[in-house]
Amino acid sequence: MFDHGTNPTGQTYSYVLLPGTTSTQVASYASHPDITVLENSSAAHAANTLYDFKIVARPSNDTFDLYINNTQVVFNQSFRNAVASLDDLYVNSATPDTGIFHFDEFKVY
Repeated sequence: MFDHGTNPTGQTYSYVLLPGTTSTQVASYASHPDITVLENSSAAHAANTLYDFKIVARPSNDTFDLYINNTQVVFNQSFRNAVASLDDLYVNSATPDTGIFHFDEFKVY
């Protein structure tokens, strides 16, 4: 067990779920974990959570801004390819075999 105190601030943590393992197996895993925490911050986002995305696209100079839950997370990012207009929107996950995207109340201004 780790005592993190009462109401800690400015701290982070990470954990791994190991269902069906014995305490000996957990101890063995803890001494040689096979994961890497890529990011542990308030900017990281979780699976199975709904987010409000806003993309401000500028085809005139092939850049865009991205907002997640009204917080700007990308500023003046270049499009992958130059465009004359926006006719399609493609969404990809980081890995080809995972990711389900649900869109609700999709608006174009």
